[in-house]
Amino acid sequence: MHPPSHRQRSGNEHPSVLHSSNQWHLLRRHSHVVLILPLHRSCDYHMSPLHMDGAMIVENPYGNLPASQYGSLPFYTFMCFLYVISVVVWGMLCISYSKEVMSVQIIILIVIVSFVIDYSMKVLSLTVFNNTGNNSFILSLLSIAVDCTTRTLTRVLMLLVCMGLGVCHATVNGSMCSLVTFSVVYYLVSLWDAYSAMYPSDNNVAEYVRLFVTSG
Repeated sequence: MHPPSHRQRSGNEHPSVLHSSNQWHLLRRHSHVVLILPLHRSCDYHMSPLHMDGAMIVENPYGNLPASQYGSLPFYTFMCFLYVISVVVWGMLCISYSKEVMSVQIIILIVIVSFVIDYSMKVLSLTVFNNTGNNSFILSLLSIAVDCTTRTLTRVLMLLVCMGLGVCHATVNGSMCSLVTFSVVYYLVSLWDAYSAMYPSDNNVAEYVRLFVTSG
């Protein structure tokens, strides 16, 4: 049996990469990939049906991130760049008006810095995943922890502004205990929810409890 003839190349198609082994050839062209499987001459062409088994490992040209997560890498990089600019501008304004700066404005600076750290950790985690193909547990856990810290600081800032800090009141000493309790509880619930979302459990009861707690 003669090897099957391959499709003729058009005038504008040029092979760019040719991978070869003892069993297969992969011919990469500009618009598509052709997999060539040579058949032995001793193969009986009367044999029907013909079953062929094998395995193929494919790596995307942009890296190892899944397609659903790849868009997050340039987005988080862009947002990190914007927050760095925001930190510089807000910090310069705080220095220029250092005699008039209130505590709520210092908290805003801390929140923006936490956003920079948060997005930097996300970019680092996704970059390592994209380059190595391994989703590092340590980096993922750090990214979750920093993200929950940022969200907690954002909620605390909103509460302080709503309570009139820096506008009607200079301090919130009477509500400090309640504010700290809320911050700790919110951080722990957010950390548990984010970890469960990234590493889901097979226990349906735990998922129902998580849905009940976080939906409120």
